Order: sequence, then C-alpha cells, then structure tokens
Amino acid sequence: MPNSVPNRGLTLTLTLVTLPGLRDVGEEIEQLAHRCSHWLSDDELARIGRATLPGLSLRQRLVRLCLRAELARQTQTAPDAFRFDYGPQGKPELRRTQGRPFAFNLSHSGDRLLLGVMSGQDDGSEYDNDLYLGVDIERKRTNTDINAIYRHYFSAPEQAYLVSLDNACKRDAFFDLWALKESYIKATGRGLAEGLQSFAFDLEQAALTEMEGFTHFYQGLEPKLIGQDTGGIKWQSWLGHIDSDYRVAVTLGAIRDVGTELTLTQRSLQSLLSECNSHIPF
Repeated sequence: MPNSVPNRGLTLTLTLVTLPGLRDVGEEIEQLAHRCSHWLSDDELARIGRATLPGLSLRQRLVRLCLRAELARQTQTAPDAFRFDYGPQGKPELRRTQGRPFAFNLSHSGDRLLLGVMSGQDDGSEYDNDLYLGVDIERKRTNTDINAIYRHYFSAPEQAYLVSLDNACKRDAFFDLWALKESYIKATGRGLAEGLQSFAFDLEQAALTEMEGFTHFYQGLEPKLIGQDTGGIKWQSWLGHIDSDYRVAVTLGAIRDVGTELTLTQRSLQSLLSECNSHIPF
C-alpha cells in the first residue's frame, strides 16, 4: 500500500516530440545523439544494444535522450545524473534518492513520442513514490482489425458500447478506449498482466472541455474495476485528440484526490536536446 499523498497541487506536463523515421535519420541528428550519448547509463546502453531492426537502436537512444532532457529541463538537473529502477514489467521509475519529479512515463506511436512528467510543490528532499502515472499515444490505423481485438480483449461494457456505434465512430472510439486502457495498465506498472477485461472506461461519461494543444479534450474519466478492489487508490484519466490521427490518454492514481494542472507542449527533437545541452550545467 503506498503512502498517503499530500493534498497539494500537481502539474502534469505532456511533451510531444516528433521522431525521425527509422530510415530517415540525417547526419545532424546522428551527431546530436552522439554528443548527448554520455548522458545514458550502462543499463540503458545495454537495453539499446539489444535492438536488431535497422535504425531501431538509434531510435531507442533518441527516446532515452529525450526523456533525460525533459527530466533535466524540469528539474534543472544534469541529464546524466538520473538513475532508474525497473518494475517487473519493465516500467522505469526514478530511484528514491533522485528527488523530484514525482512520477514520469513515456509512450511512442509512429513518429510521435509522448513524455509525461508529474511535479508538485514540495521541498524536493525525497522522491515520492506514491503517485501512479501512465501515458499513451495512439495513431488511428485504418488496417487494424478492431472487431477481432475488442471482442477478445475489451470488457463487456466496452464491447456493448462499440457494438452500438456505426463503423466510422466505432473505429475512433476503439482507439480512444485502447489509449485509455494502455495508460491505465502502464500506470499500475503491471502491463498486460493487468488483464484488459478486468476494468472498463465509459466514454459516455466523458466531459468535453477546451484544452490548448488539443482539437478535442475529455475529462471526468476513470477506470471502473470489475470484480476487484481499488486498494484504496483513486484513479482519474484524461483523453485528448491532437489531430484526426493521434490521441493521447493519461491515467493518474493516488491515495487521495489531488488537483492536477495539465499542459501540452510540442517540441522538436533538435530543440529539446540542444537546449538541454546548452543550458544544463555538467
């Protein structure tokens, strides 16, 4: 059972970065990645080294460099200072001795990388491991057999909702639900071991609101656990459409209700890494 979460306001910063294609990395980006590679720890380099597809190793290197750059930017800490631990399903988290921020998560789909960093008003003396954060970005794909997937993996209420929609709306709703469900299982840290049928999201309960950076943004969502106890954790989720193809979902868990301010910024890969390289002291 996690410790209680102080009743403080939290800031959740979502940063969206466009990555080069696996075969489209130019010399400028390769040189930038080379200059920043000393930020990475031995365990990160070992994980990256296991990639076998052409270009995948560099893509994974860029993802880890972007994560470190964003953590450094928000904490004014050198990007090579962070050390990570990994959960049973491979979810990374900062070691308790690392200080702020309180939680982070990342996701990528197609050429988009989403970084989520949670921070709050705190003395920063010790890392609070009592927040559960999961983020997911999904690209709507026209060739995905959504019927086979949701009939096998989604909960009964979600299946019933999708069946009630016409084909065009069903595909949008499927990827909305998929993103939300991914964000939840990433927040718990259990991944697919969570069981996608063990919880449900009700899109009809979503409240549409305006949010800068999104064409549509929904709040008032939460995962409804089926046949299991919440363990005292209160969950809240958000769903946003960046454009007609990409949607972002975020799930946050805490022992008590916390006020959360959410922002989305879009950064180029070059600007994020170069800014960190230029302004963070080594």
